[in-house]
Amino acid sequence: SLSLQQPVNTSILNILSASIVSMRETSPGQCLLHLQISEQSLLAQITRKSCEILGLKNGMQVFAQIKGCSVFKQR
Repeated sequence: SLSLQQPVNTSILNILSASIVSMRETSPGQCLLHLQISEQSLLAQITRKSCEILGLKNGMQVFAQIKGCSVFKQR
């Protein structure tokens, strides 16, 4: 999940400051965001509605919250 402000009082322990590199709609109602965290990349898939509500744009700073997921290294 993504947040515009650093989350507090949450059970999610993995919270990373990131910048949005690119965004694209992958299917009706779904957006894939390419995030940059230092020298690492992270992909986040969220709903188009969430993207619109948060007003996400390329270059914005966000907080990526990671909980119970699979992480793949891109080759």
